[in-house]
This record gives sequence, structure tokens and C-alpha cells, in this order.
Amino acid sequence: MRKQMLTIPTTRNIDDTFRRLKYVRYADDFLIGVIGSKEECEKIKADITAFMQEKLKLEMSEEKTLITNAQKPAKFLGYEISTRRSMDHKRTRSGLQRRPWLGTIVLKISYETVLKRLHAYDAVLITQVNRKETLKPSSRKYMVNRQDADIMAQYNLELRGFYNYYSIADNIGYWGWKFNYFLKYSMLKTLGRKHKRTVGQILEKYKDGTNVVIPYRDSKGNGKQRVWYNGGFRCKHFTNIYEDNHYDNIPNTMYLPAPTLVERLKERRCELCGITDDLAMHHVRNINQLKADTRWNTMMIKRHRKTLAVCHDCDALIHKSYDK
Repeated sequence: MRKQMLTIPTTRNIDDTFRRLKYVRYADDFLIGVIGSKEECEKIKADITAFMQEKLKLEMSEEKTLITNAQKPAKFLGYEISTRRSMDHKRTRSGLQRRPWLGTIVLKISYETVLKRLHAYDAVLITQVNRKETLKPSSRKYMVNRQDADIMAQYNLELRGFYNYYSIADNIGYWGWKFNYFLKYSMLKTLGRKHKRTVGQILEKYKDGTNVVIPYRDSKGNGKQRVWYNGGFRCKHFTNIYEDNHYDNIPNTMYLPAPTLVERLKERRCELCGITDDLAMHHVRNINQLKADTRWNTMMIKRHRKTLAVCHDCDALIHKSYDK
């Protein structure tokens, strides 16, 4: 009975009284997760299409705008996003059996994504072995005129860029090492092509323990080393970066510096009544002693400024109030 119980979902997939919608956006790409029926998703899509056309004057691409079940991967920003359908269980510290993976969100890198990136870097060749498609690292002919350390630096930059972008993928460990293998041996083949040596001979020359190290001298003649990336490909988990779900925060407004005294006088606009005329400066000794009992005091307190550029009529009005 316990085994049978662990094969039964703990919650209903669709509850007629439970609805949730989650929206995430980056630039002009957005993804919406909905707990609801397909008919409701189609209504949401129609409403968004109408809003974008009428309010934003934008057109949605019908080819890229899809409605799919969450258990099927949806492509978003180079990732494949889906919900995990796993009935596997594990025991807690108290000995109870739990299914912590059921229904969780999964971020994955696809084979097509990795292959496309390797092709873009010209680091792989597709060959046929026993009628099966096989990938092999390839050399880069256009890099043979560079220094050995510069060649490694370029490959390291590409490898780190790939890992930094896809480091939150659940399967980055697998594809990270695959990507590392193809780039590493592409670099070794490029160096072998340059020096007319085999990959084994290049490794024997530059291998230092488990690392590949290429010594070089900088512009000042100091001896330095380039080391092939050896930081691993551990999945990075981010916890509650957006605790309040403020994905589309209003950006912080950048205020320009306050106008200088000279700029305020050149404008010839009274800061109290707004007319354009010759100005006089009204000063106070200490802004902390002001009380918001007059318009000019209230304005100086609000602006946190001890001066006001005012016309002669306003200046006379201010002095008249002090005489009282």
C-alpha cells in the first residue's frame, strides 16, 4: 500500500477553484506560466495580443508565441523550461518519504543549443561513423598566427562566457564538461596546426599536472602563465533574488545636479512667483531654524536650500513680513 501511495500525485493537476499566473520578461521576450485550462490560456493570449496592438503598437510573432503544457519544454532565452514529472522519493532526516521533485521548475540546456554555440565558435565538425552522426573537435585555421597564450585566452573567454550564462541550468554539469572537452581539444588542435605537432605532443609540452599551462611574457617582460579553465561547472542556485516578485521595477530616476547660483540668476525667473525679471537673492542663516509658516520658507525647506532667487516685488514682500 505504501508503494502504491507513492505513485499517486499528492495534489490535483487542475482545481476548478485555483488559478495562478506568473509573468517574467527580459527585453522583448516574455514567458507566462498559468495554472488553469487551455481555454483560459487562449483568452489570455488574445487579450495580450490586443493590448500590444492597440496600446503598444506592436505585433506578436505567431511562430514564436505558443501555448504548451508545462511538462513539455518551452524555449526561453536559450533555456528549455518545464515542470518535472518525477515520482521519485527520498527519506527526510526523520525517516519520512517525500517526493520533493514533483512539479518543480526545471531549466535545461538542449543539445541543439550547445551544438549551435560550438558551430558559432568553429570548434566542431560533424562526421559520419557507422552511419551515425558524430562530433569531433576542429582546429581554427585563422588563429594560427596568434601567440599560444593569446589562443588559450580566447578559448578561455568563450568557455567562461558559456558557463556564466548557463550556470543556473540543472544539467550544466553534463553539458559544461562536454563544452569544455570540445573547446579544449579544438585549442590543442589549433596549437598543433600552428606548430605542426600532434595533440599528444602539444599536451606533453604544456601539461602541468592536471592543468594545461602556457607561459608567456607581458609587455614589460615579466614572466606569466595562462591556465586552462579549471573552475568546474557546478549548478548555481539563486534563492529568492526577487522576494517581492518585483520583476518589472520602476527604474531609479537619475536626477540632474541642482542648477548653480549663476545659472539661476541667468534664467531671470522668480522661484517664488515665476515671472521673468531682474532678480535678488534671499538668504537665511540656518535652514534648520526655518518654520513652514510662509510660502518662501516652505519652498526652501522642501528644496533644502538656504537661498531663493526672487523678483523685487517678492523680495519686498519677504522683507515686509520680517518687519511685522
